[in-house]
Amino acid sequence: MKFLSLTINGFDVKVAFDENSVHVYNAYPIKDDLKLRGYRWNSAEKVWFNDNNDVENELIVLKNNLKSDSIEEKQEVKSDVFEKESKNSGLPESNSVAELKNRLQRIISQSLGGNIWVRGIISSELKNYKWASYFDFRDEDEGQDVFFSAELKASVLSSINYKLKKSGVADSLSKDLPVLLLVNIGLSYKKNVNIKLNIIDILPEFTREKIKNQREITLDRLKTDGILENQKQFVLPMLTRKIGLISSEQGTSVQDILAGMGKYKDKYDVFFIDARMEGDNAVSSIIKGVEYFEKHKIVDVILIARGGGSEQSLSLFNDYKLCKKICNSKLPIITAIGHEKDLSAIELCSFLTPSPSTPSGIGKFFFDKYIQTEKELISLFSGISSLSNSLLKDHLFAVHQKINSISIINKRLIADNYNKITDRISYVFLRVNSKIKLEIQNINFMSKKIEPKRLYNAVLDKKANVIRHIKSVFDNGARLLKNSNNNLKQIKSIINANAPDKILKRGFSLTLNKEGQVITSKEKFTDNRAVLRFFDGEVKIKKNEDENG
Repeated sequence: MKFLSLTINGFDVKVAFDENSVHVYNAYPIKDDLKLRGYRWNSAEKVWFNDNNDVENELIVLKNNLKSDSIEEKQEVKSDVFEKESKNSGLPESNSVAELKNRLQRIISQSLGGNIWVRGIISSELKNYKWASYFDFRDEDEGQDVFFSAELKASVLSSINYKLKKSGVADSLSKDLPVLLLVNIGLSYKKNVNIKLNIIDILPEFTREKIKNQREITLDRLKTDGILENQKQFVLPMLTRKIGLISSEQGTSVQDILAGMGKYKDKYDVFFIDARMEGDNAVSSIIKGVEYFEKHKIVDVILIARGGGSEQSLSLFNDYKLCKKICNSKLPIITAIGHEKDLSAIELCSFLTPSPSTPSGIGKFFFDKYIQTEKELISLFSGISSLSNSLLKDHLFAVHQKINSISIINKRLIADNYNKITDRISYVFLRVNSKIKLEIQNINFMSKKIEPKRLYNAVLDKKANVIRHIKSVFDNGARLLKNSNNNLKQIKSIINANAPDKILKRGFSLTLNKEGQVITSKEKFTDNRAVLRFFDGEVKIKKNEDENG
């Protein structure tokens, strides 16, 4: 026996032959055609065989999908027999049901000219049996409610799944997958005769383009709605500590995010919602997670994360309903879906997609954000401290200027009071300045050991302390200035009360020598003449010589 592998009407068979006979194995799908050629079933060897002596011609017929003149001739002979029987019985010309099925199969095969490409959507789950699988194949337009029953042999399914997985488009043929299939159209081999598609091959590139096209359609709709950039308007709080994570507990996304956060993972409070990340209910599951965080207001930001997968499994993140919810969310949403090479629609419309756009990339983002927050808080407090010192110096100078601007009536009399005032103010300012420096040292020390929230609160507390110190200085300075002004007014009153003009008005007079100096004793009246000054004028006097002598 010699052996051949042939494909007859889209079905792979094995043919064994010798000089006198032909045997066809795995020929159940084409058994009716073989019967017409005179093949018989050998149940012991499970093979269809023909004892036709013209083996060479029979092999040519098999290679030609069982098409030959002999088949037509045989049918013509049978037709003649039927016609004679019909004439003899008075009945019209007819075919048996089995004959009608075979005629239809040949008409379909001849009119279509072999295998053809058909595009559509797999609309049912695959029903897998030992030697073949079955599914419904509907039109790509949802408005066209029409579908074919499709069949593919186990070996063909294995080949197609290998192509899909190798190209990264899908893990396997599955429901809702858009595909372009090479098919052979025939009739079913069940008792109920139906037209079916025998699947032969697939073009994975078609599916990839369909998925990408879905992303662009969604983005265009969001842009037309005017909501595509909504998420970009959010600003993350400086202290982003409470994180809402939406992912699947079955995957590795949670572990990847925490690993990316490194030593700072305990600094964040992560609230986790388990959601489906693939399949029919994934979109509604993710939307419910977002709505939960929005309603309860327990987080600062939402993360939606999913690890790698095929383009088909990630295509749900191009869903318009899901992306619309993200755009209209009341909270900022960070997304990281699948691989970095292609961004889905949900990533393009969310607040932020880190680089790399993976769950571990999200973790690294929050690792870096913690470090940046520490630096910003320390810088902020340093700025407050510097500003406080500058304000103290400016107002200290202003106080001194104010004191110096007071009218000085008698520097000798108020010098002691001036020194007391300035010493007191300087003492107060030195104490405040020392206190501020100590607080700055404490904050710098604390910033190396405490978490951002405590550091942030410390900054607010110390800022309030600085403001209180400055206010205290201003209040003390104002009080001291008021007291000093009162003292100076008293001194001025004393000085005014003892001024020469005031004394003269009370009935006193001054005796002045020719240089205008006061003659305070008889011994100092050495000149013959002097001036006697009253409050309303002067009188020249002459010394009594007798008295002098």
